[in-house]
Amino acid sequence: MFRTRILTIVLSVFACILFSSSITSAQIRTVTVSPVPGDPIASGTALKNALAGISSPSSTNRWLLKIEPGIYQITGNSLLMRSWVDIEGSGIEQTTIRMTNSSTTPTIAGASNAELRMLTVEAIDQGTAMFNSNAHPRVYRVKFVVVTNQTQAAAMLNVSSAPRIEECEFIVAVSAPGGLGVGYGIRFVDFTPNGARSSILRSRITVYGAHTNYGVHMFRGQTIVEIQDTRMDVTGGSNTYGIYALGGDWQGSETIEIRNLVINSAGGSVRSAGIWLESGTTVGLDIYNSKIWGHVSPTTHGIFQGGNIPVGLRYSSIVGFTKTVETVHNVGIAWTELIGGPVTGSSTSWVGCIAVVDELAVFYANGCPP
Repeated sequence: MFRTRILTIVLSVFACILFSSSITSAQIRTVTVSPVPGDPIASGTALKNALAGISSPSSTNRWLLKIEPGIYQITGNSLLMRSWVDIEGSGIEQTTIRMTNSSTTPTIAGASNAELRMLTVEAIDQGTAMFNSNAHPRVYRVKFVVVTNQTQAAAMLNVSSAPRIEECEFIVAVSAPGGLGVGYGIRFVDFTPNGARSSILRSRITVYGAHTNYGVHMFRGQTIVEIQDTRMDVTGGSNTYGIYALGGDWQGSETIEIRNLVINSAGGSVRSAGIWLESGTTVGLDIYNSKIWGHVSPTTHGIFQGGNIPVGLRYSSIVGFTKTVETVHNVGIAWTELIGGPVTGSSTSWVGCIAVVDELAVFYANGCPP
């Protein structure tokens, strides 16, 4: 009995040593940042120093920067992500990275081969929460908040960048003097010729208060090719657009695959449109099981396709009391609710509807409502 007890004790101690050793081994590439109690600026400095101090990250030497609950206020330059270093907070609204009173400096700048997750990023009285330049980070469960009186604001600005966005929230509230200003939920500028493409999955975008408000905005090239299980609420001001593509020096020609998307574009004093693709852009639309609503404005469109690319709609609900769908190219609509105005094409386009219903519950087996 005595020998058995001794053996049990020895084995237990040996197991504890092994377990402790495995924990230590697992943590050798994890850096933990703690807040300075009562001092968000000192906490932000500690965060910057901890990230800068990580030694030689690479594809074979990945690191995790773990941030404890607290507010980390960034001053001076942005918090610069580094490739091969993931940044993880302790939860949305538990860990907050914040920058204030800077009209041109983003709160955080992204990097390729890195992930930002489980925290809140705020831009208070300045213009951009996250900026990606030639960077393709993964962003997972992050809440981006911009509250500003600047004339231009974006929760995320991407220049030649293709982030993968999953389960995130974007809030932009603009209160520029005189009702001016432009608000972007997510903005894409320029093309990414290296093949990197962006996705928005299981997310929410809210933009309001500016003269012109955009959920997703594209300029000079299409980077985003997939939007799924996402909601956009874009309201107020003079003009509201859920998805918008601006013509001019456009590169590339691809289709956005849209699945289970809700766009509520409403309340513009001039125009509200669910999707608006200007002439000169080449963005195709493949829409399935979605609600694309432009409403509560003098001029409303569900979908306007000014570019020379087809539109496909299935099992969806489209609202636009000026026009539900207006296109200069071919459009095919099947098993869809069309509420408001007509579907129109150009003199050279083909317009087809199969099994659609209008706002009066009138069924059209093989034709579009007038």
